[in-house]
Amino acid sequence: MTQPNSKLLNYEINPARFNKRKPKPPLNLSPFFSKMPSTSSKFLSFLLLFLTFFGAPATDSNRRKGICETFVALNGFRCRQFTEYWDWDLDDIATNDVPTMLRFIRRVTEKQILYVGFSQGAMAGFAAFTYSKVSDLVEKAVMLSPIAYLSNIRSTVARMAAASFLDQLDLALGVSRFSLSDELVKQILRMVCDLISLDCQSNFLALIEGPSHCINQSRTGYYKQYELQSTSMRNIVQLAQLVRSGRFCKYDHGIIGNLIRYWAIFPPSYKLHGLPKRLPFLLAYGGNDYLADGEDVMHVSREIPGPVDMLFMPDYSHEDFVLGTCAHNDVYPTVLSFFES
Repeated sequence: MTQPNSKLLNYEINPARFNKRKPKPPLNLSPFFSKMPSTSSKFLSFLLLFLTFFGAPATDSNRRKGICETFVALNGFRCRQFTEYWDWDLDDIATNDVPTMLRFIRRVTEKQILYVGFSQGAMAGFAAFTYSKVSDLVEKAVMLSPIAYLSNIRSTVARMAAASFLDQLDLALGVSRFSLSDELVKQILRMVCDLISLDCQSNFLALIEGPSHCINQSRTGYYKQYELQSTSMRNIVQLAQLVRSGRFCKYDHGIIGNLIRYWAIFPPSYKLHGLPKRLPFLLAYGGNDYLADGEDVMHVSREIPGPVDMLFMPDYSHEDFVLGTCAHNDVYPTVLSFFES
């Protein structure tokens, strides 16, 4: 099942749980510039009840097949060079891709869904669930390293890049695909790092996401195959807008564009207080997370009208919740207990 901006990548069956009962199907949604990590006996998706669906919006790796082949056949362009191919943002994911994935799973399983969102996958869930026809498909939601409000991000690199409006510069230069492998993006990041006197060569991810607690450093080369993947430049622009505005809102198209699209000068907020009161959330966040800062996570929890459980891991950074070798002991039992209660 594919949408123009995403793909329901696969599903996995855990044979240890296959015959126990017919559980609710979990959907794991990854960040918008991440490729799904491999499944192992310690990975959350494998520990979840027996049928697990994987979903991921557009990255280079996910888009090389499916609609990418269609674009190549019709237009003769490589996907990464095709501007329309990367013409999407969070609003498109929330209104099209997440609902399509959830409806597909509901049709296949005929059950309500257990949602697991990590990082921007959590943000997409929050945004999508503000639409009642989407939230009605979900029974419970776990958000790992959840981002929505970005007022208090501690990444100096990300904050400086947003404050300098470098995202708008890239967009003005015609960049539609954001990739750390692109020379223009590399030059801009080097400029940011020089301005704040930081060494961005040795461990760039740690400067963005925070120092890891229990990620196996010997597998750093392997993880670099998955983080960071390419993403839409408009996605990066919208993230930068959220940092600058302190709001959790739709894409800002400028005054004229906003008046045309929203009939308002400023883009409307995603109204978390409008989420259904019957929908429970588990928000898991870390004390060393430079992106999902504790104050911003608490801001989200105060706006959710239904029951909210919190799991705070003081030593965890952003990626520890999915790549950390200790997460299967520290975090996943709480997730399973939340789903099974």
